[in-house]
Amino acid sequence: MKKNFSLFLLLLVAALPLFSQKKEKIASPWLLTRIETPDGTQEPWLILDLTPAGKLIFLEMEVGTWSYDRKDHILTFTSEMNPKLNGDYRVDKLDSKEMITVREGMKFYYTRLDTMAIAAANRQSPLPGMWEISREGNSLSILKFALPDDFTSIDIADGTTDAYAGTWIWDPGTKEITLISMNRELRGKNKAYITGKKMTLTLPSGEKYTATKMDPEENAVEHLTFSEDDFPEESDSEGLPPGWQDMDQMVETLKGVKELHYRLGRLIPEAGIVHYTPAISRITLDTQKPSIRFTNLTVAYGDTSQYSEKYKGGLYGMYDLFFPENEIGPFRVAGTEKITVPAGTFACTVVEGMDGDTKVKYWMITDKPGIYARIIRETPDPFDDEKTDYTVKELTDIR
Repeated sequence: MKKNFSLFLLLLVAALPLFSQKKEKIASPWLLTRIETPDGTQEPWLILDLTPAGKLIFLEMEVGTWSYDRKDHILTFTSEMNPKLNGDYRVDKLDSKEMITVREGMKFYYTRLDTMAIAAANRQSPLPGMWEISREGNSLSILKFALPDDFTSIDIADGTTDAYAGTWIWDPGTKEITLISMNRELRGKNKAYITGKKMTLTLPSGEKYTATKMDPEENAVEHLTFSEDDFPEESDSEGLPPGWQDMDQMVETLKGVKELHYRLGRLIPEAGIVHYTPAISRITLDTQKPSIRFTNLTVAYGDTSQYSEKYKGGLYGMYDLFFPENEIGPFRVAGTEKITVPAGTFACTVVEGMDGDTKVKYWMITDKPGIYARIIRETPDPFDDEKTDYTVKELTDIR
């Protein structure tokens, strides 16, 4: 009897994993962390969501279906969209935290994702918001962490923008951020050391970057809501600053100024922020003619390159109401406003108008003819009614 009882206990213990496995629900979001193959190990860091309705969700798209044979412990994927997923996978382990499947000599390691626990941990982290990583030259990356778990990385370099959406998971114990994204550089476990608005980020490769938390107010977007129908048929220059139409007064104001420094910003729709780069307007005066020349330069990688030039003198440009910027029409004087830009606080005359299809808003410094505090331009996208090309120019210094 004792011998039979001992044998019964041995069989019971051996069967426990199977009973436990049967009780665990396989329907869940799963994070595929590792694949072991005969040729080596891969770390995909991708989410497969096995929904209770039997749908297979990959990269937030329904790509197929799944089924599970509990008796034989076989997980089956069926997908026309991604045939590589098709087939039977033997489930070697299944519990509340982990699943391991095997197919054709490959072993797949999954971690079960508890979305409620992830959301709670993310809310307690210092990450929500946008972080800027400056790289060589004027290239940079922006990391956007939104609650409960949406993540976007934006890389900006050489006038191009690449954006990748994904998911983020904060581990308060290890101070690690797991990033699930098509951005291979960031995908996986990243170590974060955060002090105030600075973060030292150690990537899965071991490379380190310093990120700065961005101030939303500095990147606020003021969309221009007027249209051409809002303007009178004939624009009236009454209300424009008198000094801006007086060549002698403009020359006198600019006599001691060699350069105007600006920052040029362009809206990054994927992040909802404005990205700025430096610009310079060099001023050349001839007090005898008199004449004024603005040579406009962009600054990139430490070098300057000219992108435009504006000239006024004699009969040339004498009727240009908005020199050294583009003439606009129709337009209206919207009033006066005191605004603060990086160069300081200035009393401005505000003008709204159209430059072809482009909406324009000028902040002309009332007592400094020739110097703008801020300029916003917004041009509709010819291929998408909901998109615009939005740029802003702000004065940073008068030298």
